[in-house]
Formats: sequence, structure tokens, C-alpha cells
Amino acid sequence: MLLVSVWLYCIAALGAAVLGLRYLLGPVPAGYHAEILNRDRVEQPEGLRLVLTALYRVTGGAILGAALAICLLAFGLTPGAPLGVAMAPALVGLFMGLPGVLLPWNVEKATGVRTPWRLSAVLSGIVALAFLLSIL
Repeated sequence: MLLVSVWLYCIAALGAAVLGLRYLLGPVPAGYHAEILNRDRVEQPEGLRLVLTALYRVTGGAILGAALAICLLAFGLTPGAPLGVAMAPALVGLFMGLPGVLLPWNVEKATGVRTPWRLSAVLSGIVALAFLLSIL
């Protein structure tokens, strides 16, 4: 079961890395952000673009770092590891993933614009399953 857990953690990390790269390298504002801003006729001056670009790039780097941490921590799991060690990759994944579910879901509910909360939900579910398998 531990090997399956490690693979699941790495699959979740890969999904998170893809999301991180989208923020690190993607357009500013992101498609759904632009849709919300345009719908509300919000002007997008250069200062706003600079601030959003900085936030996107920092967020993308943080997500990539968390994805790498999940994978590296997962490879450190051993049979009979203390609970704290077994929880480490799950905590990194869930502290990253759950806000990525709840906050965009609220934005989608408020605006009607489709947000990427579904990907975060799937990845958080994979992380939770990986944790359960790691302690069995």
C-alpha cells in the first residue's frame, strides 16, 4: 500500500506542478480572472497588471515548491513511520489544496464564472487517499 501511496502523492504533485506553471508562466490576468474583471468593466491599468503578475509568479513558485515537497516527502515514507512523518506530505498538499477548493468555489458561486476549484478538489482527494493508504 505504501508504494501506491507514494505514486498517488506524486500524481497529485504533478497536477499541482501543472497548476503552478500556469501561474508562473501564464497570462496575466488568467482567463477566468479577466472574464470577471471584464464582466464588471474593471479597468486594467499597468499598475494592476504589475501587481497581479507579481502575485501570480509568487503563487506559481509556491505551488511548485509545495508540489516538489509533497513528492520528496512521499519518497521518504517508510513502513511503520511515525504518524507525524506520514502526515507531512498530506499536510503540505491539503494546506495548499483546500484553500484552492474553497476560495475559487466561492468566487464561482458569486460571479457565475467557472473557476479551477475542481482540479484542486481532485488533487486534494488524491492526497487524502494517499495519506490513508500510507497509514494502513
